[in-house]
Amino acid sequence: MTRYFSGDGYGLVSGLVLALLPADTEISQLNRLWDGLSGQPELTDLLQALTSQRSKTWPGWPAFALVMREDNGGLRLVVRGACQVRVTTATGEQVFDGRSVTTWREDTVSEPLRVCLTAVDGPVGGDGLPVACGIVRTSRLETDWLETDWTGEPLQRSAAKPSQAAVKPALDEPAFVVKPV
Repeated sequence: MTRYFSGDGYGLVSGLVLALLPADTEISQLNRLWDGLSGQPELTDLLQALTSQRSKTWPGWPAFALVMREDNGGLRLVVRGACQVRVTTATGEQVFDGRSVTTWREDTVSEPLRVCLTAVDGPVGGDGLPVACGIVRTSRLETDWLETDWTGEPLQRSAAKPSQAAVKPALDEPAFVVKPV
């Protein structure tokens, strides 16, 4: 399960990706990133969407933290600027900080148990609220890696009605009969 804590940045939670972005991220960029999260997102495409809006050169790029689930159950992370990614494994905790790098820091971690993305200077408030898929205002995202459903897709923007086949009962007969009292 992924939880977000109120803040002034943006958190994107979708299928295979968690991302934390600064408060001044433009809505058009959030929409472009969100659209890029459907299916099997590629890290290079997400990085392009993160860096193209602000500037063609690295000094103008925003701070961000991005975590993607890999096919083997591990994670790939990218962090830049005043963001941190903390990963807990069976052997301890690793902290990946983006403040001391010129462009971004990229790494992989196998067998993560818990992951936390934090905007270092961002306000964090309240108790963590659950989020399965969406964009939230936050300065911190936390997830129990093994208890998260990583098969989800971004929510569809249109409210499509389920087909009759989708709502058909699994059994042709009731599972049990309740006798009147």
